[in-house]
Amino acid sequence: MRHISNWTDLHGAVHACFEGRSGGHRWLLALPEAAGDAALDAALDALSTLDGKGRVDLVVFSDPAAVSAAAHELGARGVLLLEGEPAPDWEGLPLRRSPAAGAQAALERWLDEVPHGR
Repeated sequence: MRHISNWTDLHGAVHACFEGRSGGHRWLLALPEAAGDAALDAALDALSTLDGKGRVDLVVFSDPAAVSAAAHELGARGVLLLEGEPAPDWEGLPLRRSPAAGAQAALERWLDEVPHGR
């Protein structure tokens, strides 16, 4: 996937948007700020080498409300949480968890499970 933009939301979370081939779905990759630089590097490496359709938005957050807001605002098909525990207000979100080092494999499995994912 190709990195296309960065921005900061009203919760102070940093977003990075990655775009693949046309079609597909929009996914959210959530990384707690406390996970550190090694986890961030692993997530960025996974996104830059991921081959699939659609978009993936990486959200590096300290306030869990940023993940819930982003999932709803972006219409994300699902949320992959790296290196953290789910927040109570995320109930109802299609959520999976993975260590940062396994982000690419986890995203690929998920893309393969849905129609038009890859």
